[in-house]
Amino acid sequence: MVKELDKNVTTKPVTRPRKFSKKTKMVFTLLAVLLVLVVGGATSGYLYLNNKPEKVLADALTNSVTDLLAKKPATTTGTFTYVVKGGKFTISFDAKSSGEGGLGTADMIIEYGGKSYSVKTSALVLANNEYYVKVENLKKTVDLLTVNQPAFASYSSYFTAIVDKIDNKWIKITEADINELSGVSKQTVNKCSAAVEKLRLTSKEQKITKRLFKENQFIVASQKYGSEKVDGEDSFHYKLDFNDKAASSFARQILTMSSFGAVKTECKINADKLAKELKPESKLSGKEPVLELWVSKSTRRPTKLRVSVNDKGITVDLNTKIKLNTKNIKVGKPDSSISIKQLKTEIEKITSTSISNL
Repeated sequence: MVKELDKNVTTKPVTRPRKFSKKTKMVFTLLAVLLVLVVGGATSGYLYLNNKPEKVLADALTNSVTDLLAKKPATTTGTFTYVVKGGKFTISFDAKSSGEGGLGTADMIIEYGGKSYSVKTSALVLANNEYYVKVENLKKTVDLLTVNQPAFASYSSYFTAIVDKIDNKWIKITEADINELSGVSKQTVNKCSAAVEKLRLTSKEQKITKRLFKENQFIVASQKYGSEKVDGEDSFHYKLDFNDKAASSFARQILTMSSFGAVKTECKINADKLAKELKPESKLSGKEPVLELWVSKSTRRPTKLRVSVNDKGITVDLNTKIKLNTKNIKVGKPDSSISIKQLKTEIEKITSTSISNL
């Protein structure tokens, strides 16, 4: 049996979606497309401005200075090659630093007269102003020189005694040793070192540094190459030119910042000297070097640097990879060492004995 509907129950009419006209649909479509274009255009515009060479270089400079002053862990690896007629000098180096100090090693290879000679050197700097240096493979190299270079053989006995005292040993040098051996006033060294040690840039000064660089671009990207990966990091690649006038202006203004006050006074730094130090020059050739820089797209920190000179009969090439603000870097003290004073005494004994035997 079919039940009758309750007359008291009200029924609502079924609502159907509103139909938009073709014209309305077209308007909404155009608005959506316009929104995509506006957002996309704004994003593209931001990326363009944010990735302009002058902005990238300003970020790289500020981040590098901030990281170095804050003593954040960093690593540097690379090669230095010097080629001249008749010979070649190559250094492969590896350096790392942290708040506790820094350690650097360099493998040097000299090719001369159709023969190859190699020596490894290491340098260690600790936070308590202790320094250590070590030379390895020196005895083997001296012996090889004695065999290959007859003129050197007459001095071999003299050198061998000294080499035995140095080869493969850590030599410890303290701040007091440096003051005594260099003849520089201890007070002067301590005040300058303390000023540099305490130098930090405030967040406001970091912004000022970036602005000053933009206004006085002493390093300008004269050419932009295609992006490259450096140790897995996507990096911008630029060829750089140096502007002396801008460097001088930058140096003068940067030294007026309050954080640089003590360094400027105690280390006797002036703007002209600082501007000259900022300029990359080839000490081995009169020709201006070609400078290339790679900067990480994500961290805005340098990832690679290359300096090269190709002049008459001379070729110089420095190729280095850089990692700033890295992790898990530890620098430790050597298990054993000899002090520079002990070494000096030993060498003086050898020298006096050699002279008396002449």
